[in-house]
Amino acid sequence: MPIYTTIENMLPELSKNERKVADHILKYPNDIRRLSGDGIAELCGVSRSAVIRFCHKLGYSGYLEFRNAFTSEPLPKKENEEDHSYNSDAMKIYGNCIRQIDQNYDPKVIETVADQILHANKVVSFGILHSALSAEQFSFRLNRQLIDCHYISDSSIMDNYTSILKAGDVVVIFSISGQKQYLDYIRYFRQNRVRIVLITGNPQASIVKYCDHILVCPSAVHSKTTYLLDDAICFFLMIELLIEAINKKMNNEMKLLEIKEEEHD
Repeated sequence: MPIYTTIENMLPELSKNERKVADHILKYPNDIRRLSGDGIAELCGVSRSAVIRFCHKLGYSGYLEFRNAFTSEPLPKKENEEDHSYNSDAMKIYGNCIRQIDQNYDPKVIETVADQILHANKVVSFGILHSALSAEQFSFRLNRQLIDCHYISDSSIMDNYTSILKAGDVVVIFSISGQKQYLDYIRYFRQNRVRIVLITGNPQASIVKYCDHILVCPSAVHSKTTYLLDDAICFFLMIELLIEAINKKMNNEMKLLEIKEEEHD
């Protein structure tokens, strides 16, 4: 019997926390490919031991053995489900993500973040693991606008910046899942009155409530495809919205400055 079907059949036998793990895996099966046991536990709001107990009940020694077995099997097709759900058309999925951003993003938040970045003393772009790619891209795009931005993907280097960044500085954190490993840094930044911008794919992340501004990207990863898509595309689009807003503010301020100089003359 396929593991996916076995999980569905076992739902009544699971504890509350084990059921959270099962429900998440059934809803987002591709998360097993990209996340560790700790990552699954955090997204489900349970302990790592709950994930391990869930794996044991399925007959596996631990999460790694379960993940290897689960990902080796094709996902079942649901009855009456549209064909494109399991025969992925990446263009349709990413097109849908773009429409979600267009419908849901708040231009006022984008403008506020753009203004704070433009007038910050220091700007730091921070991301680790796969999110580091988006952090690097953001720093590159700001640098091309002649705005100095340091890109950091190493936690040991970021440790030093908890003492360097002060009021008037902005740190932009990229985290697809909003994992709590950023929390210690965020606490230091709040103590130092650093502006914290979080760009994430998880609006329910535990670190959301500690940040000044949240920009949420839709998740292509959670689309039901036969292979794992990449959320970096959605993050890159959000970066472009910020760059566009920053560019508009720079041009407007330059025009105002020119008008004042003409009036002074």
